[in-house]
Amino acid sequence: MIINLSKDISHFLIIKTEKHFFKWQFYLVGTSLFRYIEIISEPNILETDLLNKALKEIIKRFSPFKVLFYAITLSKMTNRTFFEMNKFNRIYDFGSSIVDLSLPEEQLFQNIHPKHRNSIKKAEKDGVVIFEDTTLIGIREFHKIAIETYKRSNKRGLDINYLIKHFNALKDSKNIRIFFAKKEKVIQAGAIFLVSNNMSIYWHGASINNPSSGSTNLLHWEAIKIFKSAGLKFFDLGGLSLNTSDEKAQSISRFKIRFGGEVKMFYGGVKIINKFKNYLFEVIKKWK
Repeated sequence: MIINLSKDISHFLIIKTEKHFFKWQFYLVGTSLFRYIEIISEPNILETDLLNKALKEIIKRFSPFKVLFYAITLSKMTNRTFFEMNKFNRIYDFGSSIVDLSLPEEQLFQNIHPKHRNSIKKAEKDGVVIFEDTTLIGIREFHKIAIETYKRSNKRGLDINYLIKHFNALKDSKNIRIFFAKKEKVIQAGAIFLVSNNMSIYWHGASINNPSSGSTNLLHWEAIKIFKSAGLKFFDLGGLSLNTSDEKAQSISRFKIRFGGEVKMFYGGVKIINKFKNYLFEVIKKWK
């Protein structure tokens, strides 16, 4: 077994055996006093034994006070046994609605819920247009409407530096694209997608207060057609909050499911290693 750890904030753990080449990316977050591991995506191999060895090695090397492995939009972890065997304090069930872009466009539209189809047609009739602005200006325009979106739920908005950092890292490889819905020169809604050769993932979305009816529905439908034309195989609507009583989360999940994709189940979790440090960390975070 060979372990290779990079020296950056973003780390890769690699295990080589005669049968496997196991690779897993993770992030080291915080200071030496309050340091924890954040994992946002699954490794290339989901065998429980290799996962267990990898997690133990990461914990041994960095002594984190917790391991956070719960990225509802990006993680596609299907191995629930891993979380159970490693005694994660909390295990989350979530899903994702994934549209098969190999289907004919007519069938893709028919698979969409009638309410969404009607909203799309109405938005088109009302003069809503979709355009792309995958530039730094686009990021800043998206951030403006994201502020409005988060305020409606009394939540802390996305940090502009967070968005710019990811944009700069992904723009040259064309792994990020930004679309907007506009009516009469006023932006109504926006969406940021992470794009690979095979799949696009709906990463972040936002809208102004009282947007023109159907703007967001039309935006996603046009994105589906654009990504299909580009040869992508799947359109992932991002995470679905399942088994929740939160009405807002239910509404968002319902919106995503109605685009007719296949709902698939995934898992995440939080493992608290040092309860006292975790308690202090949460207190400090709330105070700040």
